[in-house]
Amino acid sequence: MLSGGISITVNGIIQGVYAYFEPTDHNQPSATFFRLTGTIAIVGQVYATLDFGIIQASVSLTVYASVSLMFQVYEPIYIQISAGVDVSVSIKIIFIPNQVQLQGDHHNKAS
Repeated sequence: MLSGGISITVNGIIQGVYAYFEPTDHNQPSATFFRLTGTIAIVGQVYATLDFGIIQASVSLTVYASVSLMFQVYEPIYIQISAGVDVSVSIKIIFIPNQVQLQGDHHNKAS
């Protein structure tokens, strides 16, 4: 018997602040401050199981990537990129389980 599935998930978030400062001392200049951050990510997963009764094999593959940005007044723009892959393979022969897992990640930051 063969069973399995696939899923793709996309999510994002944005948040920030905006402030205007008007000093009570009129000799001081007014100021504006803002900060905006955002992240978008995608995750994909493929999984399958093959079952022959005495032998069962399963495999799972997950791939993900995300990008984050930060804008802030008087600061450089900050960018972070992350990506990774997770692979899992499992074989069970009559009650004797064997499992192999492989993982890889990559992170990159720039401003």
